[in-house]
Amino acid sequence: MNFLRRRIGYYYIFIIYKTYIIIMSFVYLIGENGNEGSYKIGSTRSKDIRKRLKQLQTGNSNSLFIKSFFETDYPFKVEKMLHARYKNNHTNGEWFYLDKDITDNFEDICKKMEESVILMKDNPYF
Repeated sequence: MNFLRRRIGYYYIFIIYKTYIIIMSFVYLIGENGNEGSYKIGSTRSKDIRKRLKQLQTGNSNSLFIKSFFETDYPFKVEKMLHARYKNNHTNGEWFYLDKDITDNFEDICKKMEESVILMKDNPYF
């Protein structure tokens, strides 16, 4: 526990600070073996992305793999922006057909989108 100890006269006063636990979240890119170029863009608050992969694998006959992921405080906004950006590549649900250039630069693309979210987070229209 974080605290500050101050001496006042003969007594010590301990001022206890609130401790906040920050749970990071992820935006991920999961690919499907046997279906080249098919990727799921999603987000999770799970500390372990492999856990999310196992959940998705249950409903998929092809084996899945984690292509890339990005840690962020704004997973749902970044995911929504990615879905909007690649809407022309949409195939089904949260699955998209993405070329190698996009998948190889996924983290950089997410970083730029996160920066946009941070700039606009106080905008009531965003």
